[in-house]
Amino acid sequence: MVLGLDLGTKTLGVAINDPGTTFCHPLTTIRFKSSMVNTSLVVLKDIVKEHQVQVVALGYPLNMQGTESFMSRQVLAFKALLETELGLKVVLIDERLTSIMANKNLRAAEASLARRKECVDEVAACLILDTYLRSVNYEP
Repeated sequence: MVLGLDLGTKTLGVAINDPGTTFCHPLTTIRFKSSMVNTSLVVLKDIVKEHQVQVVALGYPLNMQGTESFMSRQVLAFKALLETELGLKVVLIDERLTSIMANKNLRAAEASLARRKECVDEVAACLILDTYLRSVNYEP
C-alpha cells in the first residue's frame, strides 16, 4: 500500500490506494496548529500500521518556475521526520497546481463550498498519490 500526503501550513491531506489496485481515494485530513506538524505523526503511525503502508508519496510544492519555496523547505524537513519516525521510503512528488485541480474536481462534482474546504487537502493528496503510482507503473 502507498500513502499520499499533501502538507499544508495547518493541514495534512491523506490518501491511500485501494488494496490490490492502483485506484486511490481520499482518506482523511489531519489538522494541526501552525508549525506543529509533528503532532500529525501519531495519526500517521496508526494509518501506516492499519493499512500496511510501504511507501509514502509526499507532495513537493515548487514555485511555477521549478524553484524551491518556503513550503518546499518545510516539506523537506517533514520528509526527514517521516523517514525517521515511520521507517518508510518517502518519495517527493511535484505537486504544482494539485490544490487547484482538486478544487476544480470538487466543483465539477458540485460539492458545496463548505465540503470543498473540508476535503480539498485529501483530494490533493489523492492526486499526488495517483501521480506517484503512474510514475512507477505501480503493480500491487
